[in-house]
Amino acid sequence: MATYAYKARDAQGRPSTGTVNATSEFDARRAIQRDGSIVIEVSLAEADVDIDALKTKIAARRVQRDEVIGLAAQLGVMIETGVPLSHALDAFIEQSRRRGRRANLAPVMQDVAARIASGDPFSRAMAKFPRVFPTLMVSLMEAAEASGSMGTMLGRISQYLGKERKIVKQIRGALAYPCMMLTLAFSITAFLVSWVLPRFARIYESREAALPKVTQIILAFSNFTTDHWPVLLGGLAAAVVGFFAFRASRSGRRTIDHFKVSAPVIGPMFTLFYLTRATRTLGTLMAAGVPVLDAVRIVRGVTNNVLWGDLWAEIEETVTAGRRISEVLLHSQLVPPAAAQMLAAGEDSGRLAQVLERVAVHAPIDVSEAWPVPAVGAAERRRHADAAPIAAGHHLAAYAAAGQLGDGARVAALGDDDHAVVDVLVGDVAREGVEVVLHPARLDRHAARRVHRQHDVHAAAGRHAR
Repeated sequence: MATYAYKARDAQGRPSTGTVNATSEFDARRAIQRDGSIVIEVSLAEADVDIDALKTKIAARRVQRDEVIGLAAQLGVMIETGVPLSHALDAFIEQSRRRGRRANLAPVMQDVAARIASGDPFSRAMAKFPRVFPTLMVSLMEAAEASGSMGTMLGRISQYLGKERKIVKQIRGALAYPCMMLTLAFSITAFLVSWVLPRFARIYESREAALPKVTQIILAFSNFTTDHWPVLLGGLAAAVVGFFAFRASRSGRRTIDHFKVSAPVIGPMFTLFYLTRATRTLGTLMAAGVPVLDAVRIVRGVTNNVLWGDLWAEIEETVTAGRRISEVLLHSQLVPPAAAQMLAAGEDSGRLAQVLERVAVHAPIDVSEAWPVPAVGAAERRRHADAAPIAAGHHLAAYAAAGQLGDGARVAALGDDDHAVVDVLVGDVAREGVEVVLHPARLDRHAARRVHRQHDVHAAAGRHAR
């Protein structure tokens, strides 16, 4: 039933306005005419903004998974000790408000409690907030409501979400260090090319001697980046936007997901992560009494990988046709052969739920203990291997140019912003017997004293050697 706003005239011709609730505009006109009024205009009334509902919706977007884990654990303990669900929810909301903890979850649970008080089951009330409560949690609560084991099921949900959260943190921790080091390496390289090398170029230009080929190449690259940096920056921005657009497409997502599971270093780690999530979810659902077909559909929905989603879609078709799950797992390239054999044995013995739990418990050991260390080590070795040619190229160009200057060359300070360049050159060039001529008036007093002192030390060492 909707609310309609109308304009009308009564029997005396006086104008009147108001609202009326009706299922359609035709019914609204009939309701107005029954009062003896002449209808002028009828339209849907603008809905008033529900401030509380808007605040609840905003809070639901900010709820963290750790808050949901704490909620499930606390409700599970209270319900197992005999506290009614409504009282447990009221206690959780009041405790959150007093301590200021889980502030975002409190309005959500207040809405859930209101829906339960109006007659909705707990699972249906949670389903109104899919961003807060995952599909797995809603399905398990439906099974718990049917079996009367809500307290035990909430404890199991807390354990499941806690283990899932732990694995995600381990994966992110394993990838954070390599990404940080690669970003740092590229940043330093950009700084050297755009800021340091141009200052070397100003010194090299003061000499008319021909520079080595390596130095010419690197200086040409530096000049290109400094002269065309707006174009390069725009190209980088376009590449970033293109990457996100490519990732949003199905073909792009399939390509990226295929790279995740097939890359040499991170591939096994992501494979174990997807295997752990799938086996733990399916095992938890089957142990709770959820039908196999419904459990497989839920697992397919929580798989954040196109290839694994296709695998579980094929398993769903196989189960619908009355065949076994292991028929697909044994021939899949995504599932490790050992895990597939264990799941096939569990299906043969009728203990598939228990075997799924064992596989889910064993796989995180490999993720947390085996893969992060080799991943970080390999990434760091790769970082050093990538940075070594860059650093070697910069040093080779600098030293080659310094050697090309020859005896009797003169190096002049070019300005106040060249202190670092002069400090570096005076130590390297003076060793080759090069005469260093500085202009202290163009340097600050401290830098001039430091440069002259270094030059005197190297000059004395040269005289002593002669």
